[in-house]
Amino acid sequence: MSLTISFKGKKVLVTGAARGLGRDLVASLHAQDAIIIAVSRNPDNLAKLKAEFPKIETIAADVSDWEGTKTALTGKVTGVEYLINNAGVVHVEPFLNVKPEHFDDMWDTNVKGVINVSQIVVEDMIQRGKGGCVINVSSQGAKVASQSLGIYDTTKAALDMLTKTMAVELGVHGIRVNSINPTMFETDMTKSWLERNPGGGTPYLDRVPMGRMAESWEIVNAILFLMSDNASFIHAEALVVDGGFTAN
Repeated sequence: MSLTISFKGKKVLVTGAARGLGRDLVASLHAQDAIIIAVSRNPDNLAKLKAEFPKIETIAADVSDWEGTKTALTGKVTGVEYLINNAGVVHVEPFLNVKPEHFDDMWDTNVKGVINVSQIVVEDMIQRGKGGCVINVSSQGAKVASQSLGIYDTTKAALDMLTKTMAVELGVHGIRVNSINPTMFETDMTKSWLERNPGGGTPYLDRVPMGRMAESWEIVNAILFLMSDNASFIHAEALVVDGGFTAN
């Protein structure tokens, strides 16, 4: 099989779609004429996304809100062939300063939100009997610990195990489930954080053998590969895209 990737006419749901990696993934899929459902909690950002990519469908939903998400998505996201669970939040704070509300926010978004959205979409996949593909956007933080990211890293480690469990249970239905585990990459959020914390990226870059931060398109392309038929027998895996960070 030749290494070609096309999602023309394929229906894809992306959470956390309005900014950062989600927005760039929408842009790539839109250029390929995919049928896209973009989910984000910020209606204003969704409106901007819709203006940029008019053919997409948008749904405002905060995946940390279990019942609100069920109401927003149930019956409105049928026929989805690919689910990208990209929505996520991070609160940077030392272990001794962890706030319970930040703990809840990260677990509700990064883990419970994935379970909820996946249940809604996967039940429809099973009923249609044509298989499907789920990609959970995890992190290198699931593999290595970092200062002041203890709870975030823990949620991503849980997400990796959830990915494996989903894969074990859903493979019989022809539904492939994998995670993508990127390093820190260039987004508005990371640029803003680096501006507020001059030199904050130096310890990180010192551990990257390739000596630089990733670019968003490098993460997008890895996701597209995992979604594609070229990865048809890749299942229950966590694909680390980190320039060698986790090798140190």
